[in-house]
Amino acid sequence: MSGNSYWMRPVARDDCSTNSPPPLADELDIVGESRQVGMTLALELVTDGVSRKPLPNAGVAIGRRLRDEFGMIVRVSEGSSLVMSPPFVLTEAEAGQLIESVGTLLRRVQRSQPAT
Repeated sequence: MSGNSYWMRPVARDDCSTNSPPPLADELDIVGESRQVGMTLALELVTDGVSRKPLPNAGVAIGRRLRDEFGMIVRVSEGSSLVMSPPFVLTEAEAGQLIESVGTLLRRVQRSQPAT
């Protein structure tokens, strides 16, 4: 196997502490919480970081934009959460690029939200 690819392996729940999610929840008010198990990342989309009220039907629209603009495929959970799983093989640079793409789009969506 080449040295630039990372193979996914089953990850025990205890191992997840070493796989810290990206700081999108700290950086963006539109992200209420980020959760990660192994290589799967979920982002809860909210109207603001204080009330953490779910952003209505945002998951489908943002999921489509991630697909159309960045070629990313995401699953929507409960209408306002995005669940992302990477390909089985990807480089560290590709993983960083995926997270940056999500951050770029969520920053645009956040700027377009009315002030609360």
